[in-house]
Amino acid sequence: MRHAHGLRPADADRLLWRLADATAGLAGHSLYRTIVSVLATTLDTTFVALTFRPPETRSTEGGAPVAIHARPDGSPSVEPVPTILGVPGTIVHDGAVHPCLSHLCTLHPRPGDPPAADLRVVPILDEDGTPLGEIAVFFATPAPSPQVIEVVAIFARRAAGDMRHARTEAELSRLAMTDPLTGIANRRAFTGAADREVRRARRFRDSLSAMIVDIDHFKQINDRAGHAVGDQVLHRFAEGMTRTLRSIDVLGRIGGEEFALLLPGTPLPGAVQTADRIRAMARTIPLPPATGLDALTISVGVAELHPADASAEAMLGRADAAMYRAKRNGRDRTVVADAPDACPPIGVS
Repeated sequence: MRHAHGLRPADADRLLWRLADATAGLAGHSLYRTIVSVLATTLDTTFVALTFRPPETRSTEGGAPVAIHARPDGSPSVEPVPTILGVPGTIVHDGAVHPCLSHLCTLHPRPGDPPAADLRVVPILDEDGTPLGEIAVFFATPAPSPQVIEVVAIFARRAAGDMRHARTEAELSRLAMTDPLTGIANRRAFTGAADREVRRARRFRDSLSAMIVDIDHFKQINDRAGHAVGDQVLHRFAEGMTRTLRSIDVLGRIGGEEFALLLPGTPLPGAVQTADRIRAMARTIPLPPATGLDALTISVGVAELHPADASAEAMLGRADAAMYRAKRNGRDRTVVADAPDACPPIGVS
């Protein structure tokens, strides 16, 4: 049943009960689809859109917004919202102006849509007033009543609670996979990435190389200059490696001063060249005189995936053994891992 703008309190209560019943146990896209569907089919509308940014976007400043929208006679649809000339709109709520996430004129009206007599945009706000999204309702008749707008606002608050929960979950997931000191992948995240990259390399018969990197004399840095200096060295070294590597490479901290790298599509010679670039970068990181070291140096073990490697762990184990040989042979060097057998590496004929 579609209601005109003069929504009676009893009608509003029934609509809200319908929302509660329809959205019980729903979250994310399923919840948002239901919200726009209920609004589009119940109120006197021509078009309803709920616009938001995905929960993995940590700020409303970045990331493409997504619109879930519905017309009274159709099921909800999902599509990205294109930016028009890169100029955001605004919405006014409680006397304050907020950034407007969407550019809804790209979605409505479209050929065949009935004309809209009124447009009201209700922001979806975080607890601190930060805009998380919006619900835009195109009405078939002008001047919707305050009761109608309040119903839309209640729907917006329901969506806001879900978005806050989704963002919290995404942040917790990110933190669980990130080394807190350096901001790169931790051991758990790196191990998962290594398993995926080995499967990909074997499926496409592509090269894959791995490195284990250990900072030389790191205990001396901590003992003589203090742990705060040691932490700073680790952070700067991780930053330097991130700048040196490609976007497709995977970097993780797997121990105190030990790092691991994956180089997809890179055969052994290219991996050795990358290791040498990282060693050169390490020497540019300044060390205080108290450390007693002239320069920061590293020992690197490099291995390329072979058919005889039973797993990513096997390849990384060979790289780790090569790193320890670099340590024994005088540090500040790159050592190539022994092959598990005489088989040629994957991707090389």
